[in-house]
Amino acid sequence: MRLFQNFLIFILLTAIGILYKRYEAKYFPDEELDKYSLVRKYLLNESGSMTGKEILWIHTKHEINSRNWSSFGSRNSRKLNQPYKDLCVESIIRQCGDSFNVCLINDESIAKLLPEWSIQLNQLADPIKENVRQLGLAKLLHSYGGILVPDSTIMLRNIESLHKSKLAEKSMYVGELVNRNSSSVNSRFFPSHKFMGCKKNSECMKELIENLEVIISENHNDFVKFTGLIDKHINKLCMEGKCSIVCGKALGVKDKENKVILVEDLLNKSPLNLCMCSLSCIVLPDDEILKRHKYNWFVRMSHRQVLGGDFEVSKFMVLSLGK
Repeated sequence: MRLFQNFLIFILLTAIGILYKRYEAKYFPDEELDKYSLVRKYLLNESGSMTGKEILWIHTKHEINSRNWSSFGSRNSRKLNQPYKDLCVESIIRQCGDSFNVCLINDESIAKLLPEWSIQLNQLADPIKENVRQLGLAKLLHSYGGILVPDSTIMLRNIESLHKSKLAEKSMYVGELVNRNSSSVNSRFFPSHKFMGCKKNSECMKELIENLEVIISENHNDFVKFTGLIDKHINKLCMEGKCSIVCGKALGVKDKENKVILVEDLLNKSPLNLCMCSLSCIVLPDDEILKRHKYNWFVRMSHRQVLGGDFEVSKFMVLSLGK
């Protein structure tokens, strides 16, 4: 009899728990989703925003870091697992935070900021995932406007004037970065989707989105990355006069003599031959740094070690952060 009573109590408590969960879901919406709903409403406001600032988007492929807690109660943090990237993001906020709304986003953010987006990126595998991610980021720029900057960028000055001057020329612009696809034998520098800016509802960005949708539907292997298919279409837009280009000298990938700034140069003690009058930032080649096992020591360095180093990246990081 006692066992039967305990069983009934267990069933009753379980039922109460289920009913409470339903009540909680109805009257206490998910804080994270609610936050993005407010952000979406705020960004879509036709007046631009309460502050009149445009958006500087920083996308990170990394998940929320559940290993490096900011406190015992939080159980996770926004740190990116690669300490030098934390410093890069800090430099962007320090240099551009007064002029832009800086938004740090990951793959999950795309669905929360684009109501029509139904794709679960975490259920896809590369290379399809990478291509679909680029589609999502292009749609974010088209819907909200602003500028997309890699999370491996050391920001050295406010790029508001650069952004405005380029948008005064065309409705969209891209950065000239080092060409790392099969066409690099013909051109060491090429327009890149990794550094892009546009006006809200840009027709040029819309054309890129339509092309991305075709690319994704027709390609399910590494062909897109190997051939640089996305960047080739962007280059076509530039050649047709629809899209502007930010010179690689402004992005720290090209020196005064128009030569490539290599990983070896960045992680070396010898001074970089940069064009300081044009330089706005240094876009670090994060994929190359990860591939080159010789330089894995840099990826593992702590904030203190990066800032205390005697190589060129350290010097510019200190300069950007005013440390």
